[in-house]
Amino acid sequence: MTANNLFDDSLLQLYSRKIYGFALSKTGHEQNALDLSQEISLGLYRSLRAGKQVDNMDAWVHTTVRRFYSR
Repeated sequence: MTANNLFDDSLLQLYSRKIYGFALSKTGHEQNALDLSQEISLGLYRSLRAGKQVDNMDAWVHTTVRRFYSR
């Protein structure tokens, strides 16, 4: 999986909704959830651009989102 693949329209829509839903459940506020989901998406993108190889995208996104929020 590459950065370009993650931001293919269908994958972007799928993961954006999941990330936003997680962020909203944690923050309870729409604007904070939008901000948090944008930061998480950017972090995912940067990791892939840096050469991160991902075999299981669902598991990687889930783990990354949880770790990002726990900072």
